[in-house]
Amino acid sequence: MLSLRMCGLSIAKMVGGENKMDNLLEIARVVAGSIYVLYLPGYVLSFIFMKRGSIDAIERVAISFALSISVVPLVVFYINMLGVSITAISIFLEILGILTVSIGYLYYTNIYKYKHDVSKI
Repeated sequence: MLSLRMCGLSIAKMVGGENKMDNLLEIARVVAGSIYVLYLPGYVLSFIFMKRGSIDAIERVAISFALSISVVPLVVFYINMLGVSITAISIFLEILGILTVSIGYLYYTNIYKYKHDVSKI
């Protein structure tokens, strides 16, 4: 009961707080961070495991969330075992690394397929 009251107070403060611009920026930060952590890594990885057109958009969204929820904590855990502390910046960079490696792999495989495509001849 106390936690519900605290949650209600924090939402009321966010909606009707002193500075509306700070509240909007906070909401935008939470939404953008949630998309960055919970959706983008899985979305890019879904193109590695399932080729374009093989599944519907709704299935890709669901698989994106599942892949992100499974891959991001594993990467953070193993990087932490290497001695890197868990901070907001390190998690941001680790997810950026996942995205960079995945997009690089997709780019490389597409270029390789294009160079070795026999249907062009």
